[in-house]
Amino acid sequence: MEDAALACVLFDNRNETNPFEGAAYWSQVLDQAHANTGLKKLLIASRIDVGGLPASKERIEDFRRENGFAQFILTSASTGEGCDALLEKIREGISWDDVPRVTAVGTLASVRDFIGKLKTQNGKWQTALALLTIEKLHEGFVSDFGTKIDLEEFIAHLQRLEATDTVDLLVFYTTGAEPRSETLVLLDPTRVDAYASALLVAAKDEPDGPGHLLESRVRDGDFKLDKDERIADQESERHVLGFVMENLLSRDLALRERIKGKDYVVFPSQCSAELRFPGAAAFGVTFCFTGPIRSIYATLIAQLAHYEGFRKREFFQDAAAYSADAGGRCIVRLRDHGHGQGELEVLFDHETPPSVRQGFIEFVGKHVEIKGRSGSSVTRRYAYHCSNTSCGEAFDDRVVKANLAALRRDLLCPCCRKKTRLVNLLMAPTAAAESVAAKIDTDAKVGRQRMTAAWVVKAKEEENRFDVFLSHNSKDKTVVEKIAKRLLSVGIRPWLDKWNLSPGDTVSDTLEQAIRNIPCAALCFGPADIGKWHILEIRAYVERWSSKDARMIPVILPGVLEAPELPLFVRQTLWVDMRQWENRESDGFYRLVCGILAKPPGDSPRKKFGARDVAEWQGMTV
Repeated sequence: MEDAALACVLFDNRNETNPFEGAAYWSQVLDQAHANTGLKKLLIASRIDVGGLPASKERIEDFRRENGFAQFILTSASTGEGCDALLEKIREGISWDDVPRVTAVGTLASVRDFIGKLKTQNGKWQTALALLTIEKLHEGFVSDFGTKIDLEEFIAHLQRLEATDTVDLLVFYTTGAEPRSETLVLLDPTRVDAYASALLVAAKDEPDGPGHLLESRVRDGDFKLDKDERIADQESERHVLGFVMENLLSRDLALRERIKGKDYVVFPSQCSAELRFPGAAAFGVTFCFTGPIRSIYATLIAQLAHYEGFRKREFFQDAAAYSADAGGRCIVRLRDHGHGQGELEVLFDHETPPSVRQGFIEFVGKHVEIKGRSGSSVTRRYAYHCSNTSCGEAFDDRVVKANLAALRRDLLCPCCRKKTRLVNLLMAPTAAAESVAAKIDTDAKVGRQRMTAAWVVKAKEEENRFDVFLSHNSKDKTVVEKIAKRLLSVGIRPWLDKWNLSPGDTVSDTLEQAIRNIPCAALCFGPADIGKWHILEIRAYVERWSSKDARMIPVILPGVLEAPELPLFVRQTLWVDMRQWENRESDGFYRLVCGILAKPPGDSPRKKFGARDVAEWQGMTV
């Protein structure tokens, strides 16, 4: 939204009680995204062929003026009424001199035109697009345009088109994956937004306002979505939903939790249950800031939920409460004043340890400063309330400062005369508090990546897709299984005979199918000799490798004293030394992951490599 040149806010006029409800929300969101620059907005009524004017002209004009819309236009996609006028107003409303010019030349322009042809049929937009693999698109492009182009170059052009929202490549980028021939391409990227919005609405509409959905409902598409926006093919829809959820998890807009023995997807910001005044949590700090208020709040409460120092977290409407292991609660409350102006009130119980209080404040403060509007300042003030739960009177910031300056230990409530203990929460943080803030930051990164990786692995399970085949001697199974578990933790799904061979399976047939379909093999060599099945697997992947149909990575396991004499063709590829892979100074696991993902490890490989490192590697910051 920050890069938008103009915004058209559409609403369905069939809502007779409050037709402008959605328009008011999006108007506010757009104002937040452009708090300093402003953005021209057009208010559009859709489907007027169904119900005519949604409200009186006076009511419409009042709403338009109050929310800063430049113009109101009535439209019908069915009859075409108002569409030409809307197009003209869009052309007039965009400041073309300020819009960056992007020129597609040569092959890129041809690929873009080819994608455009696929999206339309007989001059009309196709509403039931299935997903296509990059390989199929490539074949179609070469056949249709008669232009020969390498697959790698074609993928590069698709990535450029993805950057302009022309297509979406359904790649789990958070686990380091890159587009490949079998990668699915979504020709209509607006479907991602439609599904994400539908999930958030469904979570908010749940009875009792918990803000979460059963994970099975998410995977099955069991939520309301307009038929015109839903992908008709169920298997294609599941692919898109996996991609959508990975995006929501990686952006701290969703969490995965097990509640009463069932897996749920939690959307903390969508909880509509009310938080009663925190009572004993009588003192805290208020942060005043500008920017995308709701986005800042949503990502903050999700990141705080990952902190291992909290034994319990509860979400409410515009509030979240976290119970510390050491005692007491930390509470966050949002006050959205509209037009990109907001406040975050951070409150504590007196039982909350000082280091946790200060660390919590430091983390929230840095989050707001980083995520807030560029160039705007974040101010802090004291947020004290009377500790009498039946009173809760707020103390003015100046009163708190005056009493602190006078070195008083309590605040006296002017209403009920009860004393509330006085603590200076805006003093410089101690080393212990900074340690807590750093731990919250670390846990947020690790927790986010762990949840995202688990979701990605589950999505691959549903697609029966593996990233790497672990070929090994059964005598080395213990260490290979440990490596396999570590791969799962970073979102890479390995094929391991112990996990994927079922009783009654014909071993040779199952292995043959796995080897044929899995694009990469880690050929593990340990202190044990090469076994019968092991050598057959090696030969099979050498054959695939020689035809450039698969990758193979020789892996030296712990227990091998000297570099072994590898089979002739296997030595043609770079091997990975995993003999000390669990040592903090070893870069073995990192190199293995790079090999599986076909990514160069760089000049300075990481010595340790886990969920947190994958997150940082992918450029995800808090």
